[in-house]
Amino acid sequence: MELIKSVRHRTRLSELVYLTLNLALPAVLFLLVRAFGGSPVVAIVLLVLSKWRVLAVRPRYWFINLKTNLIDLIVGVSFVYLLVAAKNSDVAQLGLVALYIAWLVYLKPKSRRHFMAMQAGIGQFVGLSALFMFSYQLDVFSVTVLAWIIGYSATRHVIGAYEEEHLEMIGVVWGLIIAELSWLAFHWTLSYPLLSGIAIPQVAAFATVLSFGAYNLYDIAKHGRPNDRRKRLTVVVTGALLLIILIFARWTVTI
Repeated sequence: MELIKSVRHRTRLSELVYLTLNLALPAVLFLLVRAFGGSPVVAIVLLVLSKWRVLAVRPRYWFINLKTNLIDLIVGVSFVYLLVAAKNSDVAQLGLVALYIAWLVYLKPKSRRHFMAMQAGIGQFVGLSALFMFSYQLDVFSVTVLAWIIGYSATRHVIGAYEEEHLEMIGVVWGLIIAELSWLAFHWTLSYPLLSGIAIPQVAAFATVLSFGAYNLYDIAKHGRPNDRRKRLTVVVTGALLLIILIFARWTVTI
C-alpha cells in the first residue's frame, strides 16, 4: 500500500512539474522576445534547449525522435516568430502566449487520430504562416526547403497514426507538393491582415484546405469500406473552399 501511495505521489508531482514548465515556457519566450528588442535568437535557443528529451536516448534513436517531435518544434519556432511580428501589440502577443499554452497543455499530449490530424494541420498552418511572414529575409531556395520540411513533418505526423508501410514516401511526396506551392507563392505572396503585425499568407490557407481534403480521402481509403457520399462531400467542400480562396484573393496586393 505504501508503495502504491508513493508511486501516485511521484506521478502527481511529475504532472505538476510538467504543467508548470509548460505554463512557464511561453511566458519566458514572450519575455525574451521583448527583452531583446524583438530579436528571436535567444528565444529560439531556449526553445531548442527545452526539447532536450528528444536526445535523452541512445544516439541511434535521435533522428527518429527528431522526426517524431518535429511538428511540435515547428509550432514553437513559429510561435516565437509570430511574437516578433506582433511586437508592437501587447494584446496580440498575450493572445499568442495563451494559444501556445493551450497547444502545450491540451492539444500536444493527445494521441487519438483526430487530435493528431489537428496537430498536423495547426503545425503546417502556423509554420507556413510564420515562414512567409518573414520570407522577405530569405531566398527562394531556403523558403522552398523549409516549406518541404513543414509539409513533410505535418504529413508524417498525421499518417503516423495509421499502420502505413509507405509512411516516409507519402511524407516526402506531400512535402514536395507543399514545397511547389510555396515556390509559386514566394514570387507573389498574398496575405490577409489579422492582427497588429500578423497576416495570414494565402499559401498557408490554401495548403491547409488542400491537406484537409487529401487527409479525408486517405482516411476513407484506410477504413477499407466504400463511402462515396463522404468522398463526394470532401471533394465538393475542398474544391469550394479553394475556389473561395482564389476568387476572393486581393490579387493587387503583395507582401
